[in-house]
Amino acid sequence: MRGSWAMTRALLVTKTLPAAAAVSAARAAKDRSAWRRHVIVSHHVALRSQCAIDDVVHAEDTWRDVIGKEGSLDAYAEAAEEVGNRAWVLTALRWCAREIERFAFEDGALEYEIRRLRARWFEEKGEKMSDAEEAAARASRAARLSTRGGGLVPTRWHVQNDPHVTVKPLIVDVGSCWDYFRRHDDAFEVIAQDLRPRKDAMLRSDFLELVIQDDAAAAPGISERAPPGGGPRDLTSLPRGCATAVVMSLVLSYVPTPKLRGEMARRARELLADEGRGLFLVVTPHSTDKSHNPRNALPILREWKDAIESLGFERVRLERQRAVHVMAFRTVGAGGAACGEGDAPPLRIAFDGPQEGRQGFVGGQVGGDAR
Repeated sequence: MRGSWAMTRALLVTKTLPAAAAVSAARAAKDRSAWRRHVIVSHHVALRSQCAIDDVVHAEDTWRDVIGKEGSLDAYAEAAEEVGNRAWVLTALRWCAREIERFAFEDGALEYEIRRLRARWFEEKGEKMSDAEEAAARASRAARLSTRGGGLVPTRWHVQNDPHVTVKPLIVDVGSCWDYFRRHDDAFEVIAQDLRPRKDAMLRSDFLELVIQDDAAAAPGISERAPPGGGPRDLTSLPRGCATAVVMSLVLSYVPTPKLRGEMARRARELLADEGRGLFLVVTPHSTDKSHNPRNALPILREWKDAIESLGFERVRLERQRAVHVMAFRTVGAGGAACGEGDAPPLRIAFDGPQEGRQGFVGGQVGGDAR
């Protein structure tokens, strides 16, 4: 039977765990793993089947009905929290945290901008940008694209009238489940939201229902009091352009339809600071494109790149890790997302229904299956 490294060490190296106890613990871990898989897979199947293509016009209503049922997400949230603590998920989350740190504090935002400028310069002039021209470009953009210069930290609601308060970059962790990024709150402000939060410091909300306020310096809509008996407070709104980073880890694959996934990405763009000052990080399982078997992989990540970039992003990082793909997009342009609510391009996954699966995003428009 399989067991954890700690259990194996206690059994074979330190001799502090009796064999019978090790077998019992391994069986319990196996049973718990089977329970997690059953809860998560059955919930995903039920959610997608209820938003089936023959009733796609009512998918949003079905989504709200399913997630609004009291207690319907409790077991799923518990199982998801346990999965979120697995080594492969933690590796992906650490990757996201490192990318945000590099972006905000190590001139990563400026480097991405210079890389884009060099590429554009070569496309237009057919020659490389000179060292002097690059130095001038860096100097003119350094303050806007650094935390030290204040450019990467949008105006904050609670400090706009108090210049003596130090402001930190904001991470919005969507579908957080167990609030991983709180461990970095010495360097970042963190707003972690979920449909069913597992930590009291988190906020309860449906990201698809979150009101995005036009006033960038407005205060977030957070309930003043926790529910009776304690627990997370409710989040109802956030100001446009307030975030330096938005993270969606194992979130987009949970959302049941391509259009709703596209709307999630559009909303991320609305919350992020414009013009290269915001970073959108996505973690999605290999099942998204069936790439656990590379020979059967679908071109879904390419479709996602095109669709997400059409919202006002540029993909700057893509990495394949154990069990997941991790990717980072920086914002380009000003004015938030390039389309309004309901007009975001679809983001399909391999397990969508047949008609949904044919609605890929190809070359700047919704098209065929793009295979």
